[in-house]
Amino acid sequence: MSGTLPAKMVNTILFFLHEANNRKLGKVKLAKLLFFADLKAYKATNEPITGIDYLRMNLGPMPAGFDKVLDSMQRARLIRKGRRNQTPFLPAKPYDLSVFSETEQKVLRSVAKEFLSCSTEMVIYLSHQNYAWIHLLPRSYVSLELASLDSEEEVKELIAIANKLTATEIIEGSPELLASFKRGIEDARRGKLYPVDSLFE
Repeated sequence: MSGTLPAKMVNTILFFLHEANNRKLGKVKLAKLLFFADLKAYKATNEPITGIDYLRMNLGPMPAGFDKVLDSMQRARLIRKGRRNQTPFLPAKPYDLSVFSETEQKVLRSVAKEFLSCSTEMVIYLSHQNYAWIHLLPRSYVSLELASLDSEEEVKELIAIANKLTATEIIEGSPELLASFKRGIEDARRGKLYPVDSLFE
């Protein structure tokens, strides 16, 4: 991963690592906290916090290229591995709350309070209850718009419609066609339009 990492993504990771207060916080649980924070923020503001793309993996939604993000943060001495692997990750720098809006700060505190005390197995289980994760194909892009829907039938319907559309219909469709479907249709289809492997290059 080249270039600088987004400030909100870096500070969200640092926030959760600090709030963990030396409790075990590894890659998988950290990934779930990021997903829950982005999903909660999206429901409140229609915008995620981190800007991360998530993929439908066996352990729940996972950030695309997450290993590279964590490696970059280690090289920049923002985070470090715990001794003897007792604590997978520890913060090496303080976080900066000024990069977040008041709403985003409330979301981060809420997610930390709700999930930091949970086991990794529990946060995986909770992420598996999301209808988008249940019905999307493995390694598909997980749209936050789709993941934010509370109706399982609506999620299934949008995915079914998206799977019937061709790439041309989605990208070059008439205004009437595009207006007739929610943006979630495009997001649900995105995993097919853009090969997953390209996200890790």
